[in-house]
Amino acid sequence: MKKLLVLWLGLGIVADLLWGNVWHLLISSSGSGIWQILYLFRLPRMLNSLIAGSGLALAGLVLQTIFHNPLAGPYVLGISSGAALGVAIGLMVLGAGSMLSLIGQFVFAVVGAIAVILSLMILARHYSMVAVIIAGVLLAGIFSALISILQYFSPAQSVKNFVVWTMASVDMANYLLIGINLVIVLGGIIILSHKTLVLDSFYLGEDYAQSMGINVKAQRTFLVVSVGLIIAFLTAGYGPVAFVGVISPHIARWTISSQRHSSLLPYVIIIGAGVTVWADFFSHISSTVLPINAVLSLLGLPVLLLLILRREYDFF
Repeated sequence: MKKLLVLWLGLGIVADLLWGNVWHLLISSSGSGIWQILYLFRLPRMLNSLIAGSGLALAGLVLQTIFHNPLAGPYVLGISSGAALGVAIGLMVLGAGSMLSLIGQFVFAVVGAIAVILSLMILARHYSMVAVIIAGVLLAGIFSALISILQYFSPAQSVKNFVVWTMASVDMANYLLIGINLVIVLGGIIILSHKTLVLDSFYLGEDYAQSMGINVKAQRTFLVVSVGLIIAFLTAGYGPVAFVGVISPHIARWTISSQRHSSLLPYVIIIGAGVTVWADFFSHISSTVLPINAVLSLLGLPVLLLLILRREYDFF
């Protein structure tokens, strides 16, 4: 099954890079400028899709295990809302408008998301994880209200720029920011691959984890901060990409019929990357480019609904 998934991912990469007339130009003598098209447009989109999909899917798997909630996703803690508030302040309060550079948006979003992570870290030291979840939801509500106020008093162009950012996009062609996000995701994969036994213990319950000698509060905080940083940087780079982090772990569980995180981890990464790459492909096949979140919703929600309707599938 893993070979089939890798083949599916590979086909998505090839399709995303070479769809349309690119392939014909590549093999013809008239394709002198095709490498610029690939380097400046197609390759960055493909890399962004792989990075965003794999990182968010990994974050979703960890959060669903920690919270024991099948609908927990990368944005359950309000981290994406913190990033959104950071971008909103940069675009609408500071009056940057369309002049705010891509790097500027990235910095504002990371600062906003990390501020939320630090707040949640403080809460996690003194309160239960249920309280942390509730605090994240409440923070998201507060940030949403503040963003609405900013939109109400801001110029139309600034509001439009912010709304476009919220639709998410993997079109970013800044290789410096792509490299930063790649390092963050690869680091997260390496770190979390050494925490599979801890995640297995959390899946069986915190009481079981404690009986195995695991410091539940410390490990839980470490895991939340680790995936929180992944979410912060990916949201900063690509906007709030939808549903990948929620559906990918379920597809992986259904595919291999296992709850062992050492087995789930590679499948989740491949599925998350593949879903995002194919979504980017389908968002660009028509003459009008569609928001990737719209395509992800159309692809992801029916899959999740089918899994729910399958009685033999057990979410947890």
